[in-house]
Amino acid sequence: TDKAIAHFQRSASLAAECKDLERLCRSQYLLMMIVSDRSGPDAVAPLLAEVRLSATKLGDPHTTAALHLHVGEMEGRRGMLRSAERHANLGLEILRTYPNVWLESIAHNLLFALALLGSDFETARERGEMAAALAATAGAAGMHRSTLGNLGNLFYAIGEYERAVGHFEHAL
Repeated sequence: TDKAIAHFQRSASLAAECKDLERLCRSQYLLMMIVSDRSGPDAVAPLLAEVRLSATKLGDPHTTAALHLHVGEMEGRRGMLRSAERHANLGLEILRTYPNVWLESIAHNLLFALALLGSDFETARERGEMAAALAATAGAAGMHRSTLGNLGNLFYAIGEYERAVGHFEHAL
């Protein structure tokens, strides 16, 4: 984790030096996620302010959508489910005008997780299946595998064991 943080800090520094706002934003929000995982979401307030400023300067809708999705993920980990859902939906709203299948899969996977946490199994199934289909279309193997595994967990939780095993095997 320390090496990853150092690499993303260096990446952000080099991107700022080169005035490459797209790479700067990407480095900053990935750094923000790692620091949040390691030190907790409260530790990333200064990073969040920096990446918001960079994203605003860049004006790229995909970067803005990705930022909303990452903030939504952090909010979800903090138990702030409504805020997480709001950020996921804001990301999806941007992606309606500026499509990106990979980011859409991330958004639906986040909404899938939030529905699972809220025990809304029907919505969870719909979101999970959408996330898996979008991840497969995008060629995002890691996201596809993760979503299939989570669908397996969902089907196990609701007693559909054969479907659960099928999703676990497909994920493997």
